[in-house]
Parts: sequence; structure tokens; C-alpha cells
Amino acid sequence: MAPMRYGFAPYANDEEKAAMRQRLAAEVLPKLLAKLNTIIEGNGSGFVVGPSITIADLKWYFHIGMVLSGFVDDIPPALFDDHPHVKNLYQKVRDVPEVRAWYEAEASRKASA
Repeated sequence: MAPMRYGFAPYANDEEKAAMRQRLAAEVLPKLLAKLNTIIEGNGSGFVVGPSITIADLKWYFHIGMVLSGFVDDIPPALFDDHPHVKNLYQKVRDVPEVRAWYEAEASRKASA
């Protein structure tokens, strides 16, 4: 994560990184996710813009997945609990046939490696 994007100074060590991410989770991300939740809800399709998947959905899918998987330390997955449209976006993108096919092909590739 790039702390400068959200008005935070770069961190110098792991303690500062954890503190920055905790502040980000408490102060910045809830507002951002609330706005995104409203946008998705207003669109009516379950996607960020338009009636079908776009690059915007893929971008958010990546970020949501990083947090939900626990990959990003100090950003709790429960952050999405108050933003159901954002959380549903993740599954909606995952259910797109081409995305599902990619994951299946990737699993097969890894199994044969």
C-alpha cells in the first residue's frame, strides 16, 4: 500500500507500517468503501459502472481480494461487513464465466507443475 496516496507519511519500520494501516482502516477506508458501496448500489447491476464487468470492477476485485485473503496485514477483512455491495462485488466478479475459467485453468496449471 502506498501511504502517501492517503495523506500519510512513508513509514520507516514495521511498527510505523502497522500503525499507518490501522489508521487507514479506521479513518480512510470506511469513508472510501461507503462511497463505493453507494456507487455500486446506485448502478443497479452489482458492478461499479455499467451493466457488465469493466476494468473498474477488476481493479476493486484485486484490492478487495487482498484484504479478504488476509494478505494485507493490519487491514481487517471485517472492514467490508458494513458495505455489502462492495463485498458482493468480489463474488460477482469471481462468478463471471471468463474469470472462473481463468481460476480453473490456473489451478490445473499449478497442479501439473
